Amino acid sequence: MDIKYAITLADSILDGRELSRNQLRELADVPDSEVFQLLPGANILRDAQFGNRIHLCTISNAKAGKCPEDCAFCAP
Repeated sequence: MDIKYAITLADSILDGRELSRNQLRELADVPDSEVFQLLPGANILRDAQFGNRIHLCTISNAKAGKCPEDCAFCAP
């Protein structure tokens, strides 16, 4: 798969067009050695949907007493 084609597909999606079954199959069948060719198109879609924001999620060690929640299922 070529980078320009991946960008063209991303632009089509942003224009509200659905990808054809063949286009979807092409994406699914991209060999591992070429998967990085998809990243510019994926980045266009990510930026359009989420911008440059990120969301982080963490797990607190409740047994250390640092968790501010009082969950019924947790027994710190």
